[in-house]
Order: sequence, then structure tokens, then C-alpha cells
Amino acid sequence: MFTTGALFSYGSLLGKVLYIEGLTNGTQNISCEYILEDTTLFTETVKVSVIDVSLVPNYDRDGDIDNDDLFRYSTNDVQCSCYMFYLS
Repeated sequence: MFTTGALFSYGSLLGKVLYIEGLTNGTQNISCEYILEDTTLFTETVKVSVIDVSLVPNYDRDGDIDNDDLFRYSTNDVQCSCYMFYLS
């Protein structure tokens, strides 16, 4: 659920980036209102879709992420020697 925000002048929004984090799957329209220099109100609306994605490791390193890998991922298997982390 999004709430309404404050109005900004158009010039203050140029070159700005808005980051949005979705917590649940779904689609929502987000609107932003600007006041142009001639005091015209300009509204822009964008549709944002949130989808669930997961990074599943290839636990057995056989080149295929299959049902065995998905099962180990779903049971939060961390008993794997396939992870190597390096600090430089």
C-alpha cells in the first residue's frame, strides 16, 4: 500500500531515481505529481509489478538445477561445500 506524498517542482525531479522495494507479489500503480514552472500540475503514473524470484544453487554441481537442488534449497540446506567466498 502506497500513501500520497508531497508535491515537488518539476526541476527538482530531473535526473532523480526512485527505488521501490516490493514485499509481496502483485501489481500497483504509482503516481507522481509535479508542478511545472508555469504552475501547471503534471501527473505521471507507472505500473509496478512485484514477482517472486529465488537464486537456487546447483548443490551437486552437475550443470542442472533439478528437483534435488530445489528440495535442498526449500529445506534451507547449508551443509554444502560448494560455496567459496574470497576476500580481497
